[in-house]
Formats: sequence, structure tokens, C-alpha cells
Amino acid sequence: MIFIQTSLIFYNQESNPQVLQHLSSEEFKQFIQTGQGILIDVRTAPEYLQAHIDGSHLIDFYATGFTEKLSQLNPDQTILIYCRTGHRSRITGEFLIKNGFKSVINLKNGIVEWYSKGFPLEFDAI
Repeated sequence: MIFIQTSLIFYNQESNPQVLQHLSSEEFKQFIQTGQGILIDVRTAPEYLQAHIDGSHLIDFYATGFTEKLSQLNPDQTILIYCRTGHRSRITGEFLIKNGFKSVINLKNGIVEWYSKGFPLEFDAI
């Protein structure tokens, strides 16, 4: 695992100047409020149905066709991503940066921290 992370960092520094940004819940919320970018939830459908950030679009990390769905996003648009704890979204963000996306922002510590800060969640269907 260390080798993969090291090679991703090396790739970003040498071949692609963009890096994945990790924002706290407060910073992430402020960025969402600017209306810039597209908000992506990479958790599973049952997790999404349980609770999600308003305005987010579900692209299930474990679903067949996950990378194909990601590649349909506009690489010039800011992509805001989150999951439960920040792990799946970090992996997703690294994939997006490696594949030419220019601005990718990850919610550090995921929706768990978002919820612990008392920030709003939606509970409706997909």
C-alpha cells in the first residue's frame, strides 16, 4: 500500500500538477455554499438513503461501472467528494486526479464528521 501511495504522489508531482485537496467539514460546507462544482457521494445506495448531504449525486464506489461513471464527469469542473469516513472518497479523488481532473476536493473524515458538527443532512430517496 505504501508503494501505491508513493507512486501516486510521484505521479502528481511529476506528471500532473493537480493534487487532491482535503477539507474539514467547515471548509467543505463553505465551498458547497459557493455553488461551484458537483457534489458526489461515493457510498453505497443504502448508506445514501440513510442520510446524505443535500444536492449530492450517488456514484457507488462498489458498484459495477464505478470508474466509467466517474469518467463521464467534466474534468474541468470542480468535483467535491465524500463518503462515510473519507477513505473511499480519498481513493476516488486520487483516481480522478490521476485521470486528468483539475480540481478535486475530498471531505476529510467524511460524513461522520459532518454529522458530528451538526451540519444538515437529507433523508429522502435516490
